[in-house]
Amino acid sequence: MQASRWILATDEQYLPAALLTAAPERFDVRLPNVFVHADPELREILRPLWQRLGVTRRFRPASFWWRHQG
Repeated sequence: MQASRWILATDEQYLPAALLTAAPERFDVRLPNVFVHADPELREILRPLWQRLGVTRRFRPASFWWRHQG
């Protein structure tokens, strides 16, 4: 019997969610790019930044910027 292999096809969204849920006062969320990209109004606000960075073609952000306060 061959051992099955795990293939993780998601981003690490669960770790930030757990950290923010456990101690929200310790984190200062700066730029949740997936959330911003999913919202048309917020996406338009950041479009100039993304264009300046040259990441507009097939752009699917997956970063989450924060500062740790503690």
